[in-house]
Parts: sequence; C-alpha cells; structure tokens
Amino acid sequence: MPRPLISAEPVPAAKAEPAPAAKAEPAPKAKAEPAPAAKAEPAPRPAAAEVEKEKTLREGLEKTRGGFISRIGKLFSLKKEIDDDLLGELEEALFTADIGPLTANKLFEAVRVKLSRKQLGDPDVVWKALREMSLEILNVPAQKLDFSRARPFVILVAGVNGVGKTTTIGKLASQYRSQGKRVLLAAADTFRAAAIDQLAVWAERAGCEIVRGAEGADPSSVVFDAVRKAKEEDYDIVIADTAGRLHTQVGLMEELGKVRRTAAKAAEGAPHESFLVLDATTGQ
Repeated sequence: MPRPLISAEPVPAAKAEPAPAAKAEPAPKAKAEPAPAAKAEPAPRPAAAEVEKEKTLREGLEKTRGGFISRIGKLFSLKKEIDDDLLGELEEALFTADIGPLTANKLFEAVRVKLSRKQLGDPDVVWKALREMSLEILNVPAQKLDFSRARPFVILVAGVNGVGKTTTIGKLASQYRSQGKRVLLAAADTFRAAAIDQLAVWAERAGCEIVRGAEGADPSSVVFDAVRKAKEEDYDIVIADTAGRLHTQVGLMEELGKVRRTAAKAAEGAPHESFLVLDATTGQ
C-alpha cells in the first residue's frame, strides 16, 4: 500500500526586527571662557587747553618779570657810582612794578639797609635780595581759627559786589562739615536777587542747614535768628552771608555795623571772626 505523501508546510518567514534607533547623544555644552580682564588705562594727560592756558599765563608773567629785571639791570649798568639819585631810581622801579606803595617801600628800605654799597651795584645780587625779601613777606604763617573760643562760633563774611562771598561760604561750609562740625548758614544778603536761593544751593551741597528770610528783610534779624537757633540746637559754627557793599556807601556800612551789634546781642563776643573776601585782580 503506498505511503501517504507528507506535504511540506512552508516555514513562515521570520520577520525582520527593526534595528533599534540609535539614541542621539546630547552635544557637549561649550564652557564659557572668562572674559579677559580689561587693562587699566593710564590716567589721561592734561587737556591741551589747560597746557595752553598755563603757557599763556607764564608768557604774560615773563613779560612783566623780564621788564622789571631789565630795568634794574640797566639802572645799575648805566651808573657806576652808587648815590642817592640811583637809590631814588631803584625806589621808583619798585613803585612802578605794581606791588603797592607799602610793599615797595619796605623792600627798598630792606635793600638799602641790608646790602653794602658794593653789592648794590650788582643787579644779580639786588634781584636775589629782592626775591628773598619778597618771599619773607609772602610766607606769613596762616593762622588757624580756634573754634573752642565760642560755641557757636559766628563768622561774618563781607566784601564788595561780585567777589565770590557766597561761593566762598559754600567752600568754607563744606570744609568745616568734613571736619565733623555742625554748620548753620545765615542768608543775610536780603538785597541781591536770588542771593538767598544761591546760598540755599550751597547749603544743600555742603550738607548743612540754612536760616533764610524774605527778600528785602532786615539782615540783622536773619543773623539774630540764626545765632539763636545755633545756640538752641547746639551748632558749632554759624556763617553769615551779607550783601556786597563799598566802604564809601555810608548807609550800607552802618547796616553792616548793625549786623555786628545784633550778633553780639545774640551771642557774647559775636561775630568771633570777620572774613573780607577780595578779588585778587583788583589792583592793590
């Protein structure tokens, strides 16, 4: 009997497994490099304008200085004999040098007394002597204020118009504040427009208080109120601003005298110091 045929079953094809997708690795983060430290720039040199300004000043002074030296040199080169006429011409040269009559006379007398007749004939020696004596006159030791004399210490500031009284007060207030003093400003210039406001700005900048009155008010009353406030609130210094005036203005000078008397009523010995502000360019 024939064997039954065995039918071969087809082997199912193996399904291809998909290859696992490769995971993307995160890109490494770039490290931030520290910024290079900025090199310190050298301090800027003085502006060309400042250099030119100093040069102009030196040239101007050189003309005056050279003229004075030249005149003395000619004075002694023309005359060999030292006599009273020659000394008179030397005195005239000093007076015309615009140093003031008192200073000129003081220098002349010092030269005449200190130097021998032989030395007086040498212009270099004379100039050296004048220079040394001028330095002696100018090198006067500054006197410091003794604030321990009074509390409050009252300072009265006066001067002609436009010389910088109010600005000077601002500088003084700032200086005294830096020394740890309690400063009170008195706006006693009640005449000039905006003078009170100007002093108020300086008071704010210096970090101190101010006593102010209305424009046209009696300046004596402002000073009195300021000194009284300083005594009550334990201030160290009172600086009183005043209106500009000339010494020939009798009424204004009497007003200044009244301010002083009123300050003395408010505090014994006040004002304890008076500052006269001058313009250095106003002749003698």
